[in-house]
Amino acid sequence: MGRSKKVLLIEDNEDIRLIISIILKDDGFEVIESDSLEIISQLNTIQPCLILMDNLLKDGSGSEMCKKLKNDPATSCFPVILISAATDLQEMAHGCFADGFIEKPFDLTDFVAKLRTFKLV
Repeated sequence: MGRSKKVLLIEDNEDIRLIISIILKDDGFEVIESDSLEIISQLNTIQPCLILMDNLLKDGSGSEMCKKLKNDPATSCFPVILISAATDLQEMAHGCFADGFIEKPFDLTDFVAKLRTFKLV
């Protein structure tokens, strides 16, 4: 990927955000953290190599935001992984054109393995 090693992490659960951030930082990534979808307005400035986004956020739906990003030629190139405890996550991720998904609760080994499929860690 031609972008920097920045990951945009949008997660409103502080504990999960901290765990994911530590994993990514330990692997040399710069992590831009937010608990809100408002950060999406800065996407072209941030230029992340990946967006990790919770589905249920205080200010909206991650899957709806993903669909908007993927339908916009200016942002469709940003890979998005949805994170959720929803039972229909695979279907939801497919429906919003997400590049992948990670189910909560997640095992750290499985989480890292999933990120490796994106050649990130």
